[in-house]
Amino acid sequence: MTTKKALSKFSIATIVFAAILVIGGGASAFFLMNKSPKQAYFHAEINTAKSMANLLEERYPNEFKWRDVVENSITENTYDVSAEVSNYNYTIDDQIASLINSASATLQITTDPNKRHAKIDLSSSLANSTLDGIQAYITPEKIHFTMPFIEEWVQVKDDEFGRFMFYFSHDDFEGDEKLGLSNFMKDNPFFSEADQQYLQKEYVNYAYELLPEKAFTSTKENIDIYEKQMKATKISMTLTDQEIKNLFTSLADKALNDKKLHEMLEVNLRENTLLSQYSTEDWDMEFDDFKADFKEELNESIKRIDDLYFEDGFHSTIWTYANSVVKRDIRASLGNNGTTEATLSFTGEQLIDKTNQQWDYRIEVADEYDDYGMDFSGNLTWQDNQATDYLTFTNDDFSITYEGDEQLEKNEREFSRLVRFSDGYDEFGLNWDGDAIHERDSKRVNHSFFVEVEGDTVGINFTDQSKIIKNLEEPEGEIVQIGEMSEEELGDYFFYELYDKFHAWLGSFMFETGLY
Repeated sequence: MTTKKALSKFSIATIVFAAILVIGGGASAFFLMNKSPKQAYFHAEINTAKSMANLLEERYPNEFKWRDVVENSITENTYDVSAEVSNYNYTIDDQIASLINSASATLQITTDPNKRHAKIDLSSSLANSTLDGIQAYITPEKIHFTMPFIEEWVQVKDDEFGRFMFYFSHDDFEGDEKLGLSNFMKDNPFFSEADQQYLQKEYVNYAYELLPEKAFTSTKENIDIYEKQMKATKISMTLTDQEIKNLFTSLADKALNDKKLHEMLEVNLRENTLLSQYSTEDWDMEFDDFKADFKEELNESIKRIDDLYFEDGFHSTIWTYANSVVKRDIRASLGNNGTTEATLSFTGEQLIDKTNQQWDYRIEVADEYDDYGMDFSGNLTWQDNQATDYLTFTNDDFSITYEGDEQLEKNEREFSRLVRFSDGYDEFGLNWDGDAIHERDSKRVNHSFFVEVEGDTVGINFTDQSKIIKNLEEPEGEIVQIGEMSEEELGDYFFYELYDKFHAWLGSFMFETGLY
């Protein structure tokens, strides 16, 4: 595992992307009753995003309520999946079809969000034979697991992981590595609420303040959106080549010299599940290298910013009506050293209300070699607890179409969905039907997916059942603490006792399934 390669690739593209995110991010603290064009621009963007989120919650109230239940209650979640082949011809023979139709798997996950404990139970069946007894129990301090060929629970503590793995690989482990269970089931394993507030204040708000007021203008304009006439507010943001460079440079300079940001990165990366497998000594060396690469790459990016060339700057115009964006026109050109290499445009219109959400957008990218365009349109209708949806992605080479119908009656939902893929030569359709029932203390959702491939109908059935339970029982019976074993004891346990039991069990299982 290499931290440097995975984490030190900070390029100008990263800075550009981060800058765009923070420009479009939360700056609502600056919006006053009498908004300037700058304040009105971001207020409309944020209000539009919030409106869409609220409409989603209104359409799926039962699902959002159950999400809150799972986050605050002990729940047992059972997922069943099975396959089905029908109408098959010469492409699938009877034996294979029978084997597929007999296969099923069940995954049960029970969680206690307060204690941050979870139990996982996996079972499956094939050709009238059942495989079960694969279980795990995980806490922020330790992990237990058991298999169908043993009766005991095997346990490894988080702080014993390195010592345990060292016996198997002296070259890759030193003995003090951790598995990273301390982050298990955290709401946000990376940045704490205080960290997020710091980033909001020091970077999101900072980027907002850097945008010059004179870059924004506002006028009134009569427009037609989906045959609806409206007197809209047209707000334009125009950034010059130099203003864009100043924004990127300021953000990069701030990140380069922000010791608190560097400390936050170190703390969060140390606690990350994968990176925590490093030994303390290795981690210190890796993070020292990471910080050096981070600063070097930022310095190089700052130097490269001067070479960027935005011939016509960056132009973004939105038309707003009732504090919501109804039309957009975004255009930019990007190059290096005074030469334009590519142009980008994003244009379209949308109309968002409680019963109907419509949009038609087109994105175009062009360089000296090629022009690329894609259209994205949608029409979502939700009225009287019934939905009719239609979405399309199209360009010159392919199209993706989604059609959906839903009906909600109190706590019961039925839906039928179809996704079509076409490249001009072949067409492929995925059918997705199902229903859901949400009670106060339980839910059950049935999904059925099926496609036709060369005349064969292949389907997958998936059931998701959940219910509130009173307690999550910890493992009982014999517990083998392999993290405390010596190297000789581990060798005897794994290569003799477990191997012999596994070999005997495997032979019996293969005989039962007819695969022997």
